[in-house]
Amino acid sequence: MEGLKEGWNETWNNQDENIRTIRQANLKQFVGDLTFYVIISMLIAGLLMADWDKELQKEAKESGEFGDALKATAFKLVRTSFGQSADDFNWWMSIGSPLIEWNPFSLSQSTYLLGRTWNLVFGDQDFYTGVVNSFAAGKQMKPLM
Repeated sequence: MEGLKEGWNETWNNQDENIRTIRQANLKQFVGDLTFYVIISMLIAGLLMADWDKELQKEAKESGEFGDALKATAFKLVRTSFGQSADDFNWWMSIGSPLIEWNPFSLSQSTYLLGRTWNLVFGDQDFYTGVVNSFAAGKQMKPLM
């Protein structure tokens, strides 16, 4: 703890005004750069990685090779993990979703599953697509199947 106090005093309360000004400017620049990189990486993940994911899945389906399917699946898992980790900082979704979403979770899930079953029974989807899209594990591993 003493080291933190000394570092704080050395940075913010230094006797030499030039050193104090330079260290404070460097720290502010570092925080600004870090914030900029986080925002840019979230934009890249949200915009570019989704398109790249679709392209990889399309190539894997066209080639029919196991290696391409494995690469597409691994990329999808990384992209999904990265996207969901960025949601950890999205406080409005956790606080504001009850204000926006009026349906209880069970009703939303039931409606979703009923719609998938309806499409499966009446031939709008084949059996494979209906089963895979109805469960989260099937969606995650879809390129491998």
